[in-house]
Amino acid sequence: MSDTPNLNFTFCEVRIISLIKQGLSNKEIANELSIEVMAVKFHKILLKSYLGRIALQSLI
Repeated sequence: MSDTPNLNFTFCEVRIISLIKQGLSNKEIANELSIEVMAVKFHKILLKSYLGRIALQSLI
């Protein structure tokens, strides 16, 4: 059994990671994806919880 987590991100999560990589703020990400800023913050929290010990920054 592998210690590597299964990272199956949704399309929205992949887009958010991409936009974070581009240096966009939560507000800019929300505008780009036509969602609320709170939704961006929620997705970031989910991404961090999915990754466990792996830092979100290491993906970008």
